[in-house]
Amino acid sequence: MSDEDEDDSYVSGPEEEEIEYEDEGAEAIDVFNETSLLQLEVQYLRMMGYRAGYLISELYGVTAMVGFRVDDLCDENQLHAAGLRRDLHVVIALTFPSSPPQYLAKCPSPGKVTVRQSSDTCLDNKQTLNDALEFGLWWTLEQRLLEHLQENWSELKARCLEEIARAQARETGAPWPQVMSVLNLATETGVDVDLRLATLLVKRSAGRFDSIQEILFDEERMESLRKQARQERMYFDEPGWERFSLLHYVIRYLKERIIKCTERCIVCDKPHPLPLLKPVACDNALCNHQMANLGLGVNLEDEVLRNPMVVDFLISTTYAAAAANNKYTQFPFDKGAETVSMVLKKCPSVDDMLGVLKKGESLKDYMQTIHAELYNVVRWIIASNTSHIQSIPKDQRVKDMPEHQFLLQSSTPAAEARFQELKAKHGGSFFAFHGSGLGSWHNILRGGLKKLDLRTAYGPGIYLATNASTSLGYMTSAAGFAKSKLGPQLRIMALCEIIAEGSEKHCSGRVHRPKCECNKQSPHIRVEAEECVVTRVIFLFTDSCCAYNIDAKNIKIPQVDKIGKPLSVQRS
Repeated sequence: MSDEDEDDSYVSGPEEEEIEYEDEGAEAIDVFNETSLLQLEVQYLRMMGYRAGYLISELYGVTAMVGFRVDDLCDENQLHAAGLRRDLHVVIALTFPSSPPQYLAKCPSPGKVTVRQSSDTCLDNKQTLNDALEFGLWWTLEQRLLEHLQENWSELKARCLEEIARAQARETGAPWPQVMSVLNLATETGVDVDLRLATLLVKRSAGRFDSIQEILFDEERMESLRKQARQERMYFDEPGWERFSLLHYVIRYLKERIIKCTERCIVCDKPHPLPLLKPVACDNALCNHQMANLGLGVNLEDEVLRNPMVVDFLISTTYAAAAANNKYTQFPFDKGAETVSMVLKKCPSVDDMLGVLKKGESLKDYMQTIHAELYNVVRWIIASNTSHIQSIPKDQRVKDMPEHQFLLQSSTPAAEARFQELKAKHGGSFFAFHGSGLGSWHNILRGGLKKLDLRTAYGPGIYLATNASTSLGYMTSAAGFAKSKLGPQLRIMALCEIIAEGSEKHCSGRVHRPKCECNKQSPHIRVEAEECVVTRVIFLFTDSCCAYNIDAKNIKIPQVDKIGKPLSVQRS
């Protein structure tokens, strides 16, 4: 539940149904119907701190709108991964088309469910969602919500109708039309009145319009009434009432989908084998094509602003992979390596991208003027990267290593948890270096380090070394994209953490040290079990910088986490 301050978020459309007061002294007719239920839901959600409102149009039907904040929903990394802005609300609009307009007339159809992000005033002053923003999960949430409503509509509508029947039978002492009239009048005149206070005001004034107005504009009497309202139990305080609020049900459903967005394909909703670090498509080519075309996943513009050097690094690794033309490399939209290489040759520098964004211009328009596919390809590179990469601040970089250093987490949360479990079981871990060609890192960042099952000198596994000079020999140099700020020729080395399984001479068969009983001729560390090794830090070398005789055990691990706050990656 949100703890937002309650403020004026009630929407009255130009064609909204108006409920008139009866003549003074006349008997009020308390007709609680579908529209009454919508009005009640909106007011109840506002009391809970949500944004809520509705529009009734003879042309389009009834549109119910609700909004909730995301800052207390998940952490900063999850919000960023989902392309959500912490300062904006997630806003949902459900349109129920019918003539005459009626809430719940029929289940919203395709195109009648909208999920966007907008400011906290998006539901004020008769505004709509025309200026609201798409974000990384907009299409996914719209599709999943629409499917869920259609699959469960009969049950959901029945529960709403049960609430209408319950409200009709309830003795409230306050006719609903008069309560709504008080709320409308308070909204128009700027008086702070919620559902609880409006109900009590109608009851205390016996529904007389002149008495209601007199009390409404008397600050002293209103303050006294507010104190009474806080103490008096109303019918909407009954346990479980919100279970029959369709709008609250929708909010809860979408919150759960956002929290668990890394567990399923962002397009087809197929479960991933394990939860990932960010929402991505499954292995299906059509899903990857759809993700790129719809702009799902991480927001490219936000990523350029937050981590420009990481964007540069990712583009460079993909360009190198395309230049190497590895047949096992996945590229966007089923395009071949030659096409991707040609598109990325035209890619502007990250400084140019930043300049466009800082001027308030469209990065997509700018990049499409350079090449029609450029924006889509670069956005796919960022969104398809399942690792979390963060530039290490200058004061926390590893000494005697290159300037460009990145914290890297390529394991999924489940895989990281398994790693920590093994670490505790075997009494700790140790660190070693791994060197690979620049083009290999496009795949490593998306799938982690994989053991080599091909013919190798000392057997299958992931090869590592305790000294950086050894790994340097395996770092084949390659060019990044033409305007990369990282340099014309790049090489990459990773610092990895390895489970201390077995001992120096008696190995477990899964983690082999140099000269161990199963690895007598090998000078390298060889890890056969992929779950026993994780990447922690990336060092990016240029041709002009080298590192020799640096032992992994002497390196102080940078203590920064994914968003730059202290993190303890302790050596056991």
